[in-house]
Amino acid sequence: AIIGIGVWGYKIGKKTAVDYMIAGGMLGFVASYFWVAFVIYSAWTFFGFAGYLYLRGPAYHLFPLMAHLGFAIAIWTIGRKLLKSRAKYGVITPIEALAKRYGSNFVRLMLSVVLITFIVPYIGLQITSIGATLQTFVGVPYLAGVLYMAALMLILIYLGGMRSVAWANVMWGIIMTVAFLGSLVWVVSASGTSIPEMAISLYEKDPVKMGLGYYTIPFAIGLAIAGITVFCWPHVLQATLGMRDEKVLKKVVLAWLVIGGFVVYLGAYLWGNIVAAYLSPGLTGKAADVAVLVTIKKFTPDAWVMFVILGILAAAISTSATQLMTAAIFTSNDLIGAVRKTMKDEAKILWTRVICILVVILSTIFA
Repeated sequence: AIIGIGVWGYKIGKKTAVDYMIAGGMLGFVASYFWVAFVIYSAWTFFGFAGYLYLRGPAYHLFPLMAHLGFAIAIWTIGRKLLKSRAKYGVITPIEALAKRYGSNFVRLMLSVVLITFIVPYIGLQITSIGATLQTFVGVPYLAGVLYMAALMLILIYLGGMRSVAWANVMWGIIMTVAFLGSLVWVVSASGTSIPEMAISLYEKDPVKMGLGYYTIPFAIGLAIAGITVFCWPHVLQATLGMRDEKVLKKVVLAWLVIGGFVVYLGAYLWGNIVAAYLSPGLTGKAADVAVLVTIKKFTPDAWVMFVILGILAAAISTSATQLMTAAIFTSNDLIGAVRKTMKDEAKILWTRVICILVVILSTIFA
């Protein structure tokens, strides 16, 4: 399916830098929403997010809730300005938009170096998480899992560019959502205990954890502040430049607030804070990161567990593919572009493809 989406993107692409890097700025609501949403919902949703709620209680939810609000504000405010800059100057990246705004090549060079530096390790974490997941739960050798992940991303990006990445996110997003929320419904039903009953039982055992948890009020406030600062994620802002117009952007913001907030984040809250904590108690440290998967394995057949693992893979690939593409675009369009003022589209596309390969190698080594 991934190769098919890549080939499709290659066939309909116009072979220009704008088309390859931001899908010609012609993505509609469905592709744009899934692109943005499932850049954010990474494998962390299954592991770190739910796992931390499992260990520390519901107060941690302040961080993702404020992050959720921060993303909506960023897309609404900065995203609209980026669309105007694309229309006026023909920019391809947020970095280029700022450089045009301030007439500074130094800004373009500085921002590209800083953002690329911070994106690369994150890509490595996603790649290695896939290797670890396949090794732990499927028995696939770690290196084979890492190479599999890298190959999927590179084939998709090389062939179809950002258009194929965006539409692949639609497929990956559906798989992840069904796996994550479908498992929640299945497990609760199979357990014979309702979520309110689980919550009451957990509160009776540990009222501190089920309240503010093991946090001080200043620490909880700090979590909220930290959450709202994630609006600056460059790969999320990059996604806005692929949207067809401001009408699409407004729909994406509304869908993000409603669907993202009440479906996925609520699902993670119920999984980590209540369901997994009640049905699979006693996990500590890093073991808590797989509390959701451990619980799913207890109550569902092996075939469904394999589908859930596919959902985890989808979550990781959807994030890392966009991050990889974004890092490569920032390098070819802005870092190299700051030095070479004039580059043909063919050269930009070639540089982007080559840099994708180099970034995968570097990020994997770093992680």
